[in-house]
Amino acid sequence: MKRNALLVLAGLLIGALVSACARQQVETLGQVVGTNTQAVETNTQPVEANSQAAEANAQAAEHLERGLEIRLQGTFELAIEEFTMAIALDPEYIEAYINRGVAYADKGELDRAIADFDHALELDPENAEAYSNRGNAYLDKGDLDRAIADYDQAIELDPQYAFAYNNRGNAYHFKGDLVRAIADYDQAITLDPLFAMAYSNRGATYDEKGELDRAIADYDQAIELDSQYALAYLNRGFAYLRIGNHDQALADLGKVIEIDSSFADAYYLRGITYSEIGEREKAFSDLEQSIELGLAAAMKQRAVEILEDLGQ
Repeated sequence: MKRNALLVLAGLLIGALVSACARQQVETLGQVVGTNTQAVETNTQPVEANSQAAEANAQAAEHLERGLEIRLQGTFELAIEEFTMAIALDPEYIEAYINRGVAYADKGELDRAIADFDHALELDPENAEAYSNRGNAYLDKGDLDRAIADYDQAIELDPQYAFAYNNRGNAYHFKGDLVRAIADYDQAITLDPLFAMAYSNRGATYDEKGELDRAIADYDQAIELDSQYALAYLNRGFAYLRIGNHDQALADLGKVIEIDSSFADAYYLRGITYSEIGEREKAFSDLEQSIELGLAAAMKQRAVEILEDLGQ
């Protein structure tokens, strides 16, 4: 089992942390740009100009709101179109640049995302959300030092920014500085005791340190705060598997599949669990399903090996 665990652990922890970044939402989402409708009685031309500006700002805000709704549905290209229309109407609409950047990052177009965050910071050099989201993009590119520098700046501008602490913790985790990572997750939780993601990420860090009791306690808390948190169930199930609690592992992994029936890692781990308790047919079925769903290469190779063993 030791070989299995080493292969799976790397994949699961990376998945948990990357997901944490992907799920971040900009705290200024949906902010409506104020409009100036004050009339100047002595001059009708400025009144018309103000009225036109107000109408453009109102339309830009509508495009922003539509873009936010569409992005939450996972239709990133259409969301980008809405944010782009908002920017065309108001070229200084900071929230539109930030949200378009987030949508580009969702699509994996990280250079375009960074360009939008850069533009937002040109318009507002003290925008903590722009720094934090640019840090996410650098993190996704693997540029950990730049990511940490941006999170540092976000935290300096807004010391109460729990997301920035959580995301900097992710960057430190990837650098292998687990002590600093845990310190940042601690601070995120202090600022927001209901921050399920920070508990789950801290659990993943304790997990990597081999402190499974602490890891499970954090996964418990994340699940209590968010009963649909598939990654927390997945990582807790994996922890239970490694300590030999097969019943609880099966329960957690089954819950993951109930939440997201396309989660390849959950089928893989459940297949391993079934194989360990002698449920050959169930193990075979789950491992085959994990491969069909696009299991990562290292785990796929191990799944194939286990299937070969089961077939003997």
